[in-house]
Amino acid sequence: MPIKKWLVLLLALIFVLPGAQAQENVVYGVFFYSPTCPHCHEVITNHWPGIAETFGDQLQVMFIDVTTEMGAQIMNLTRQAMGIESTGVPMLIIGDNVLIGSVDIPARTPDIVREGIDNGGISFPPVPILQMTYDAAVAREAAANSESSTTSSETETGGETEAGSETETTSAVTETATEAEATLDSTVAAQEATLFDKLAQDPVANIVAVIVLMALITSMIIFLFAFRKERLQKIARPALIALGIGGLLVGGALFAGSLSEGAVALLPAILLLVFAVLLINSLRAGQKPMLPYWIVPVLAIAGLVAAGYLTSVEMSEGAEAVCGAVGNCNAVQQSEYARLFGIPVSILGLGVYIVILLVWGYTQFFSDKHFNNFLWLIALLGVAFSAYLTFLEPFVIGATCLWCLTSALVMMALLWVLVPYADVLQPPQRTTA
Repeated sequence: MPIKKWLVLLLALIFVLPGAQAQENVVYGVFFYSPTCPHCHEVITNHWPGIAETFGDQLQVMFIDVTTEMGAQIMNLTRQAMGIESTGVPMLIIGDNVLIGSVDIPARTPDIVREGIDNGGISFPPVPILQMTYDAAVAREAAANSESSTTSSETETGGETEAGSETETTSAVTETATEAEATLDSTVAAQEATLFDKLAQDPVANIVAVIVLMALITSMIIFLFAFRKERLQKIARPALIALGIGGLLVGGALFAGSLSEGAVALLPAILLLVFAVLLINSLRAGQKPMLPYWIVPVLAIAGLVAAGYLTSVEMSEGAEAVCGAVGNCNAVQQSEYARLFGIPVSILGLGVYIVILLVWGYTQFFSDKHFNNFLWLIALLGVAFSAYLTFLEPFVIGATCLWCLTSALVMMALLWVLVPYADVLQPPQRTTA
């Protein structure tokens, strides 16, 4: 029958065309992106359609979302295998070419692809996980297409032979997809780091993070069970001395790691100055009940420096943070925990410190003690949120950001400095009849 002849011809084309296409010079690549990254959106929306149209089937790029657990693991495995230090997205890898950012990718991709096609094509980077991921995706697509073809074949011919043949093909392709996915899952699972492995990735920085976390939790416990101003004031001085020393150590590590970065080194220098001022005033305080009120904006400025720097890195094209002598701020910044409701945590921190400065400025012109309570409550919430973020760094992400630890130390210092000024800590006065 004519219909059967057309079906035979169609099936022949299905198996012949892939072979013909395989003879073409093809360039393969992998594109790592985040749905919340504006630079990724710029490349994918405004530049990639033109690049894809120019090269057609001779450019095969696999897009991987790094905000998913699987995508993040694949990116980490790829970076480790290829020795890529950068953790920024968008990141396009073609052969041994690593392109990062919404300027670099559109500018260099066409020339790299043309050269690759002229030289016989470029295969996937030599990372087994990438080839397995691609094979799994192709197998899934083939299974879906084969299933659709089966339905069409049964409708057109009404014959059992053709339907049975197509069913066998669908089963085989589906089995291939399942095997590829199972291999992929087992490979990634084998690479999943244990808690000890994560801590061991950067033991010095992660131990510092654990110490800061313990200080954050201890502060909250003390305020929970010693909610009286006179008790807290007795602890405030040694707590502030410890925070001053801790701030100098963390700021010193940042300063040491940024000496070769020019103007960036000025930011840790400011942090060192602020924590030195805190330490000196705490040592001089003796048994006095309070530190000068101007310490509050000084500490807030230190918080602005830390949060502002991370915000500038977040908003800059292809920029990477200077992380200091230890730690990996970029790994933390690129993790799925670096955003809250789609907003970078660094921007939220920046806003909090600006609010603290504005409220403090208001209290200099209007004597409203309720705003001191408000400042202390902001600091308390900041300490609680900092404890959550600090826990994630060594135990979940496996990397520590010294800028983030600086912000946590600032919040703790604000919490203790504001103790004498917060009337909410004063126990209710008893009245006698």
